[in-house]
Amino acid sequence: MANSERNQIFTHLTQTFLGTCKPSSPIKCLLRDKNCDDLDALMTLLTKRPRLWWEGAEGHNGKYVDNKGKTQDFPEVETTRLLALIPYMHYLQNNWGPKVNGEVDYTRWGRNEFLSYVQLEFDEDNPTRPDIAAQEHAEATRKKAEWAKEQHEAEKKRNEELLEHQKKTMEAKINGMTGTVGTISPPTPSKVSDFRKNTKRDQSKFKLFNEDYKWRSWQSHLTTQARAQGVSDILDPTYTPSDAEESAVFDLMQDYMFAVFH
Repeated sequence: MANSERNQIFTHLTQTFLGTCKPSSPIKCLLRDKNCDDLDALMTLLTKRPRLWWEGAEGHNGKYVDNKGKTQDFPEVETTRLLALIPYMHYLQNNWGPKVNGEVDYTRWGRNEFLSYVQLEFDEDNPTRPDIAAQEHAEATRKKAEWAKEQHEAEKKRNEELLEHQKKTMEAKINGMTGTVGTISPPTPSKVSDFRKNTKRDQSKFKLFNEDYKWRSWQSHLTTQARAQGVSDILDPTYTPSDAEESAVFDLMQDYMFAVFH
């Protein structure tokens, strides 16, 4: 995130959500005293319990120095707004943030929406937290999309190589050339394509394991069938894919055997 964007977010969080536009704002005075003048400093400050930032026991208003240099009681309503800021950011991210990658644009929301959240949604004892499941799903979706893109690019390259080979072969025939054209060779088929096309697979050929005393015979049958259907690497605990294509094939094997066992 660029510094200009971070500064814009910091300004919006403090001035719009927390209302620090006025010089007399207690929050503005508190942030000034804490040298909190950028997004990183604000996030660091807000990860602590705001009630412990100033003098005064837990559960009691603390003190702050106003813009005229006088010591004042820090208003409880401002404490609540400080406590609610990060949960509100989680709330926006969980409900309207990008599903794959990146942060929500906090500047789309104004002070009224923030105050409404503070009054109706915010619970200091049970604040809104990041949706970890959604984040994990988003990360898995992102990786799957990247893999699909890589496969598409690889397939596109193979098709281009095949077309180039066909073009040169045709040109050679037109020019009266005979036999094999130079050292031109067709592109190597992908391991994923080989796995999908070259071996016939039938889940029904795997026998059901339902009696303990048949374990050895069933295990032997499972190994034989897995080898015959080209998925025996799944049963080898020492096997590790050596490249991206083998890893993709191994994922397909796992999907197939998962279907067999279920």
